[in-house]
Amino acid sequence: MGKEISEILNFARDCIETDKLFKNNYSKLLAPEFNALDFLDLNENKISEILAFFLNPHGKHGHGELFLSVFLDHFNINWTLFNSKDVNVYLEYPTDTKKRIDILVLQNIFEKAIGIENKIYLGTEDQNNQITDYIQFLEKKTKGDFILFYLAPKGKKPSTSSIVREDREKYEVQGKFKIINYEEDIIPLIGKFREKTENERLRYFVRELENKLIKWYIGDSMNKSEDIKNYIIDNNRIEASFSILSALTILKTELKSRFQKELDDLANEMGLKVIKPLVYKPKQWNNHYITFNYESGGLLYGITRKERDPKKKRIDELENILFGIGHFKTSEWWPLYAFFYEEIENNSKFYTEINSGEAIEKVKHFFDIIITNQSKLPEM
Repeated sequence: MGKEISEILNFARDCIETDKLFKNNYSKLLAPEFNALDFLDLNENKISEILAFFLNPHGKHGHGELFLSVFLDHFNINWTLFNSKDVNVYLEYPTDTKKRIDILVLQNIFEKAIGIENKIYLGTEDQNNQITDYIQFLEKKTKGDFILFYLAPKGKKPSTSSIVREDREKYEVQGKFKIINYEEDIIPLIGKFREKTENERLRYFVRELENKLIKWYIGDSMNKSEDIKNYIIDNNRIEASFSILSALTILKTELKSRFQKELDDLANEMGLKVIKPLVYKPKQWNNHYITFNYESGGLLYGITRKERDPKKKRIDELENILFGIGHFKTSEWWPLYAFFYEEIENNSKFYTEINSGEAIEKVKHFFDIIITNQSKLPEM
């Protein structure tokens, strides 16, 4: 087994080196790292809006019911589209209990319905009784002719507080509830949209969306992964590959733990108080913290408030001293935040830089700027 694992790792290393060489030689010509959608804030609502746009026969894409038909065929949904005028697509459709279904496709005003609950991150939690409420609402409105999709990254399922397991399994058997994921369901669906359109502008947009989702959920090494997969199959190294996968899961957990300890040690060394894991306070501060937080598919960092501010007030002096080290945004809890690392589940950069020490050096630089510029800041 050890020899087989070594063979796979050596082949993977060669694939990575080949990929790097290709990018170095052709980056100017092909710009493999560029995606026009990187300039947009592709949050959960925006992804839902894009999906609803394609499913809407009356959408400005100008393709009528084409994309909806592809969707129905892709998921084996037996709808007969006699007249696309009878189909309407809604975002954030309210239920009787004021919860909102992310996407709702209706035929003949609740004669038939397709609901989609969209979760783009593994860590996003369901509301209490969320899926149960959606199913009961659709059951009543359509007299049972509906399907509710739970769309999320692979491996994520609705919580038992959202719908108890027995009910979920019952509706799955009935064909009224189905868990789908971005990796195996939506990315191939977007690929079919791209293949079907004859409009170059739309094809370009769909391709960019497809590439963005691939980067989020599969990683930026799709071609390398395909080569490695073929090597594993051709050389019957499937058992060894599972051992590598298991080790990778453990590796990620251990490196995250190491990084957290390094953060705490560095904070103590530089005179910051450790409030709790990933949250630190300079001695002069009373109402703000330096914070790191795993969310939105990555690791955020910045400054958090002790109390929520609905006005989302910025701290200009803080922005001035941090200018140039990151693209910071603001929210009710964060006067300043940015991604320290993005897409950490499918991107090795976070873990390789923890291992090399680069990650903690970036943190040290961040801490040092704040500490040495205390006199330029208002009361924090």
